Amino acid sequence: MKTLGAVLLGLGLLVGSCGLAWAYAGSGFTYYGVGVPAGKAITVNGDLGDWDWFPDAATIGIEDACYVHACQIETDEHLGTPNCEVNTADFDWTIKVAWAPEPDNRIYFAVEVYDDVWMFPETAGERSLHKWDDLELVTDPDNSGGTAGSTTDDEGYSGRYGQQWYCSAGAGGTELRLELIYIGVGMVKEATWMDVPPYAEFNFKKVGNTGYYEGAVALFDFLDPSGPEASVRHLLTEGEAIGLGFLYDEHDHSTQYDGQWKTHSGTSSWKTADEIPDFVLLAAPVAVEPSSWGQIKSLFR
Repeated sequence: MKTLGAVLLGLGLLVGSCGLAWAYAGSGFTYYGVGVPAGKAITVNGDLGDWDWFPDAATIGIEDACYVHACQIETDEHLGTPNCEVNTADFDWTIKVAWAPEPDNRIYFAVEVYDDVWMFPETAGERSLHKWDDLELVTDPDNSGGTAGSTTDDEGYSGRYGQQWYCSAGAGGTELRLELIYIGVGMVKEATWMDVPPYAEFNFKKVGNTGYYEGAVALFDFLDPSGPEASVRHLLTEGEAIGLGFLYDEHDHSTQYDGQWKTHSGTSSWKTADEIPDFVLLAAPVAVEPSSWGQIKSLFR
């Protein structure tokens, strides 16, 4: 990865003068988030039109990340088959990640999902959103690896050093849900301040069989459920690599997975940050030729 960083610096395209740094490189997957250009703003409303500046070559597609946790083929039986064949008539996605420095200091994401069958929670306020069609984010802000997500620390808290989010439509596909999960003693949700502006926003729209997930989240190196004053917010910096991964729980038949699509391999990124990919934060694009972006992407692959 140091070689890739040197090449990017040599190209002099997007990373500026601060260099590139990776704190942890165990996942084997590297992607990149792109700075929001000057004069542009992302409004989190589920309309992805304000991402028109985003370079195509920085977009993650189904061909880049197609690991399947489990499959159901025509039945409700849980087969547990990994790496099922990609069928874009059944499921497809694209992922875009952007970031903004202070004073915003948040990660933005736009995920477009095609799914031939959508399943939403049946009851308002229903938890366990992974039992329905939903998007998940797993984070390791300082990219140090180790425990994250559901792993409980010595004080009985989880998610303090790496957070996990559920992003979903709710009952009947109408009640929007953004939830920070795995926080608090006994997994009791306490950090309700994290789910709302200025720390997080989320919106979802569905047109036909295509769903549009859009959101922004603040990342914390140390998260205390009591509030931001007791927490340590991660400062997003050009050239750094944060730990960030996306998962999609895809259901066609029941509350058991048809598949869980991910930007990474392994089955435990919700509790071990060692599996979470690197996301290198590149500078905002100014005037980068498509061929240059293609060269960058080929280097990362």
